[in-house]
Amino acid sequence: MLSERTRALLAPADPARGRPVPPPLLAAHDLIVKAEQEAGDTTRRAPRVGRRLVLASAAALAAATAVAAVHRDHDAPATLPTGGGLVVRPVAYAIPDHPPAAANHLRELADRIGDAPWDTETGLYTFHHVQEWGTFGAGAEDGRYYKAAVDDHYNWFAADGAGRWVWKHLPAQYRDEASRAYFEAHHDFLDQRADSQGNSAPWNRPPLPTGTAALSSVLDVAEPSNVPDRLTKLYTDYAVPRATRAQLLRLLAGLSGYTWRGPVLDRAGRAGVAVTYQPPYDYQELLIFDPGTGALLAHETLSEQGTASVSRYVLILETRLTATTR
Repeated sequence: MLSERTRALLAPADPARGRPVPPPLLAAHDLIVKAEQEAGDTTRRAPRVGRRLVLASAAALAAATAVAAVHRDHDAPATLPTGGGLVVRPVAYAIPDHPPAAANHLRELADRIGDAPWDTETGLYTFHHVQEWGTFGAGAEDGRYYKAAVDDHYNWFAADGAGRWVWKHLPAQYRDEASRAYFEAHHDFLDQRADSQGNSAPWNRPPLPTGTAALSSVLDVAEPSNVPDRLTKLYTDYAVPRATRAQLLRLLAGLSGYTWRGPVLDRAGRAGVAVTYQPPYDYQELLIFDPGTGALLAHETLSEQGTASVSRYVLILETRLTATTR
């Protein structure tokens, strides 16, 4: 997975490697009270998520902040700017309750998809711009408070694995208002991470699988809960061609437990269609597809049945073929 490669490549230079996170000097309750006294009541519960969708401003898009969650009382973006950072909120679903099975919708999508930009391009390198939040974070008070950096990845890789990568660390985002208040009172190792870049030597990089049997094996369709991560890896490793994108959608349609959430906006403000998977555990997987090309735009994991908080998100912001690593 992308997160595993990130940890492996960053480990030698990671300033936080081997450093424990110091315990808070005050109890959680005292910290929240202190934050409220200094900055006003910043730990109010957010309004409940509603059904309307809003677009982010051009400035928010340029900063890769999120859009698409809306509240019953007033509109608000899915990544909400606050005094000291960004609070991540769940993306709003067009069908929030009692969603239908996704199978027929996914098959219809597979039948009508068109070309993606990379379908008509040529080039030695496959380029991806991916943003990921939640895989490298700081928790406190037995997980009650959580923040994570936004890792901004630019990767150029040839078929043999040779290429170049640039990884930037954008400002941290918070799971909720209480987490923001807590961590504003405590500096931690995430504030010390530095940007990095480098070159990749050739290695035995496997080609993109083709055919139903090979794709079923790579996705691990025998275990539906593994499919979202496996699918995300394919889309962050390869420029998936049109025929393969259609095969992937049809394979997903054949799995149980996947439901249709209808049109949504992802955290970059792009229009998509959403599918969720609810395993027999206390979390939910969200996949957002481009309705025109069938390509994966975003993958999110939500805790507590998808109603409480976002645990992780991945945005695939750009994929293309290019002749250079610039």
